[in-house]
Amino acid sequence: MLASVGCTRGGLCPGLLDGIQDLPPEHLHGSEFHEEYLCCAPDPGG
Repeated sequence: MLASVGCTRGGLCPGLLDGIQDLPPEHLHGSEFHEEYLCCAPDPGG
């Protein structure tokens, strides 16, 4: 299996990050991203 990832924003689909700066963190609470953060963060409380 061969996989590839982009190392810069140029490797992302156009428009993928549009509006992400306006995304409040509480909108991700309970999402897969939040759960992964809690698993991987060295100190999820702080």
